[in-house]
Amino acid sequence: MNVSRRSFCTTLAAGLAMGMFAGAGAAFAADDKAAELKTVEQGKLIMGTNATFPPYEYYDGDKIVGIDADVAALIADKLGLELEIEDMDFGAIITAVQTGKIDMGLAGITVNDERKKNVSFTDTYASGVQVIIVTEDSPISSPDDLANNADLLIGVQENTTGHIYAADDYGQDRVIPYTSGPTAVQALQAGKVDCVIIDNEPAKNYVEANKGLKILDTAYVEEDYAIAVNKDNTALLDAINGALKELIADGSVKKVIDTYINDGSEDKDASEDKGGSYKDGSYTAEGKGIGGKVPVTVEIKDGKIATVTVGDNSETEGIGSKAIEQLPDAIVKANGTEGVDAVSGASVTSKAIFTAVEDCLNQAKGGTDTAAAATMADGEYKASAKGIGGDVPVTVTVKDGKIAKVEVGENSETDGIGSKAIEQLPDAIVKANGTEGVDAVSGASVTSKAIFDAVNDCMDQAKKAAGTTDKAAADKDAKADTTKADETKDAKAADTKDEKASDTKDAAATDKAAETTTEAKAETK
Repeated sequence: MNVSRRSFCTTLAAGLAMGMFAGAGAAFAADDKAAELKTVEQGKLIMGTNATFPPYEYYDGDKIVGIDADVAALIADKLGLELEIEDMDFGAIITAVQTGKIDMGLAGITVNDERKKNVSFTDTYASGVQVIIVTEDSPISSPDDLANNADLLIGVQENTTGHIYAADDYGQDRVIPYTSGPTAVQALQAGKVDCVIIDNEPAKNYVEANKGLKILDTAYVEEDYAIAVNKDNTALLDAINGALKELIADGSVKKVIDTYINDGSEDKDASEDKGGSYKDGSYTAEGKGIGGKVPVTVEIKDGKIATVTVGDNSETEGIGSKAIEQLPDAIVKANGTEGVDAVSGASVTSKAIFTAVEDCLNQAKGGTDTAAAATMADGEYKASAKGIGGDVPVTVTVKDGKIAKVEVGENSETDGIGSKAIEQLPDAIVKANGTEGVDAVSGASVTSKAIFDAVNDCMDQAKKAAGTTDKAAADKDAKADTTKADETKDAKAADTKDEKASDTKDAAATDKAAETTTEAKAETK
């Protein structure tokens, strides 16, 4: 049975989330749900995966972590079940779901009609893309080169989308399946194959870890992602779908993906995007698309977005170009990226545009004095953000303009999982004087994200306080300058009066007036 592995795209389609939310209904009563559900082992939700695929599923010590593991943990928490993860061969996952050995397969599985004959699938909640890895000196520059040269051999991970599509497109005799992605990459380095077709995010990991390799600019194929569930267990399917809808609607799934893949640049307060508080001017930034950098220019007029222009790029014609055509007007209309849907089938290009626009808007907020904006006023600042168990309160103490202490208050994060983030992150944030460059704690990405968000909120408060303090000092100085000017004016008036008086008074009186004037001037310094 062929099962495809899918990678997440860095941006969820907002429209998809809204569509799902419309049918979500009331929130789950977790304990009641758990009692009603039939699972392989009562009280547990057993997930099958193949933990050789970072950043989606991989080992951190003896624990399986990654995007899929975190999403599964969120679902289990919604259903009031204990998550258990079983590592197995990727090709065995569908069979394990079908025969009732596991409750769900969450390892990047793509939906198609053939697979739907054997298992049911949840709603789609992310998009992914297959790419082609080649050596840096390879003559292959696009998928067309594979079609035009029948002698080229293609390495794939067996039972994945790359395997299925490559065999369909180029013939099974040219496709060499390997048991894992790393093994396929090793074959490429050894010259046994001419390229490897695999998911984008793992591909980036493999290329980063192995010198002499690169990813082609042109994507091979874009797809959607879902979770496999036993066809006979409709109650569990409905429950997972319900939990998934809520988790997409409240941004939890997006937070997980952002923690592992994104740089966090889109995690802005929604009110900032629509505030109309941007400084007029032209701002330029770039986002990374399928074909490389995607330059974007945002024009601000009267405090709002007037135009969004996408510059020269190498995005795929007919795919990425759809996003380039459709998104600028939508972003102008929304005065930001919030609520603007990624263009279906062009999620990577959409993400590049969103990222660049948000960068431009960040430049346009609060003027251009970056040094002043980065200053933090001394004091104690409090904020909270949503974790797995609810709000996570954080207190940040600023001393001499830098973070001196980060404290996490009482919370309901999972002991042994979220608690790791609570123990480790405060010192790291103090050392870095912020969240930039501080990694989320593996296996505790949602709690890590909550702490990061709360700390960033506290830092924003401190920066605003610094701005207020600076303004107050400036006002005081300005007032002092005005007072000095008035005093000087009075002194000059006195000088003039004394000079006139000198016509009728003797020299001694004139000297006395001059002394008085000199004293008056001295007092104004």
